[in-house]
Amino acid sequence: MKKSSITAFIKCAMLTSASLLIFSGCSSSSSGPENVVESFFKAAKTKDFEKAVECYAPSILKEPGSKEKLTGYLKSSVEQKKGVKSFSVTGSTINENKAEVSYSVTYGNGDTEESENTCVKEDGKWYLTLN
Repeated sequence: MKKSSITAFIKCAMLTSASLLIFSGCSSSSSGPENVVESFFKAAKTKDFEKAVECYAPSILKEPGSKEKLTGYLKSSVEQKKGVKSFSVTGSTINENKAEVSYSVTYGNGDTEESENTCVKEDGKWYLTLN
């Protein structure tokens, strides 16, 4: 894979937080898209990659093998950058069932990344997408 493709996927994977989150924190009908991004990074920071991946939309996770691939890729990406040191949501724009959430993340190796991710509302709950 080219470095730019890997970086783009890492950004998507990093935004995008195990089965418990789909039914609770990540997709609570009362939480907004910012909460999904925060839940994703909290899980990634504690290296609970399965939990982080559950923040992705069910329409993404229903594909055979998608959970395993995303979990493996996220784990590899985070470990390569020596973990997640800190993160913050810096803004969001919500338009009905779609939102853009801006964030900043600092990795254990000192790299800081600022980006945004698209979130979608499925069945009344917010989830991450693969941009």
